[in-house]
Amino acid sequence: MTLRAYRPYLTAPPPRRGLGVTALVIGILAVPTLALCGMGLVVALAGLVVGGIAVARRNGRKYAISGIIISALTLILGGVGASWFLAQARECADTAKYPNADARERCVEDRFPFISTTRTAAP
Repeated sequence: MTLRAYRPYLTAPPPRRGLGVTALVIGILAVPTLALCGMGLVVALAGLVVGGIAVARRNGRKYAISGIIISALTLILGGVGASWFLAQARECADTAKYPNADARERCVEDRFPFISTTRTAAP
């Protein structure tokens, strides 16, 4: 038996968060991968794109906004690091200060101790 005024209660579908969580995870992964020759910049760009899509689709907005913020901060940090690195490298390329190749190599070795410029002797 059904009542005339009875309307079934429709439950809302559970909120979807997949893209938002993905943007957050990508943003978090961008920070440590920045030390891998700047690969974090590419990962951070992917985090921005996925986060933007998640916000537009309202798919886990809070997570997506957090991922966008972390990705943007990673891009800023990577940009500052890259500009510092290039400024230091530009100093070593100055031919007035370092007239020959050996002097420039010594400059690179002094400024960047993690780079080794060892030459192998030709037979």
